[in-house]
Amino acid sequence: MHVTQRASLNGGDVIGESLKLRGTYAFFQGTDFNCTLDVVVGQIKFSGGTFDQTGSFEQNGWASGWGEGGCVFNAEVAIKNTGATYLRMGESEGDVFNDVVHFYSTNVYALQLAYGDTTIYNNAVYLNSTGNGGISFCASLDTNYVGYALFAQEGEILTGSSGFTAGNINMKHLLYESTNSANLTGSGTSTLTLSESNFAGKVNFASTNIYVKTTVFNDSTLLVRSGATSSQSWSGGNIFKGVTTISSTFSSSSSYTFTLSLDSGDVFEKDVFLNTQTVTMRAVFKGTTKFYGDVTINSAKVIFNAGRGIFMCSG
Repeated sequence: MHVTQRASLNGGDVIGESLKLRGTYAFFQGTDFNCTLDVVVGQIKFSGGTFDQTGSFEQNGWASGWGEGGCVFNAEVAIKNTGATYLRMGESEGDVFNDVVHFYSTNVYALQLAYGDTTIYNNAVYLNSTGNGGISFCASLDTNYVGYALFAQEGEILTGSSGFTAGNINMKHLLYESTNSANLTGSGTSTLTLSESNFAGKVNFASTNIYVKTTVFNDSTLLVRSGATSSQSWSGGNIFKGVTTISSTFSSSSSYTFTLSLDSGDVFEKDVFLNTQTVTMRAVFKGTTKFYGDVTINSAKVIFNAGRGIFMCSG
């Protein structure tokens, strides 16, 4: 079946081989789909429905798709924001992804996920950001917001086939209960921001710019800042429970600095490796940072006396 212009799907069942939607908008508001979906429209609202077969959804217009949430995706899907406005999911009710999902952001406005309630990811999540808008998790400005992006069962974070070359992937309120490792590699003008999150498994993150604050890492962790478009500071308040490596691999001559614990100290419960090439890494800048294992540095450009922080050997 092929529908053009406008499609508002408010209930009932759609059964068949495929449904193709083109035109101004597609509003999903409670229908059960037992067919494949091919959707390319100006505006998409995900405000309920069950999707039992594979689907591709692309918003390419100028009107924001602010979906209320409450969708269940039982098969592999791709969700793309290529338009010049926001595509938001889970504004008031969380979604559930039981199979692989591919997220794409290619333009100047963000693809916003798990915006206002807990969304569950039970399988692999591939992140593709090639536009300045980027991808955000749990970006609600409501001060009473308590939702999470919950990675459960076989949930994991991976770099998508289009890559992470631009924009900010903002991982706020990630509750990563899966023991699968989280792996994301950025290049170009990419920025990765982590805050108020908790990772059970191994973490391997690299980006041109990377910011980390108030996050708990329960296994081995590798955080790599691969560029230096400016000086950079991490606020602190992180807890690293596994062996940790923090590296700045920018190799050109630079006067930029890379500051850890700008506002408060961190905790390293195992060995930590601090590596830099040409950028001065200012560790233990403020507050008390506790080290329970060995601290290994690779360069005299890793310094501990730039601020008024306390280096506490607690092991």
